[in-house]
Amino acid sequence: CGFIGRNLVAYLIENELVSFLRVIDKVPPQTAWLNKKHQQIFENPLVEFRSANLINP
Repeated sequence: CGFIGRNLVAYLIENELVSFLRVIDKVPPQTAWLNKKHQQIFENPLVEFRSANLINP
């Protein structure tokens, strides 16, 4: 998740605007250089991460 994506995820979760959020990116959060705040967001049970390259379906 890039700068915009990870901040959008944080905004949606922190403001309780979603009941579930699936994030798809080719770079897993464990290797994405997330700061502590974003690491905690991606550990939230409401957030599911799927690794995929959407350019090559």
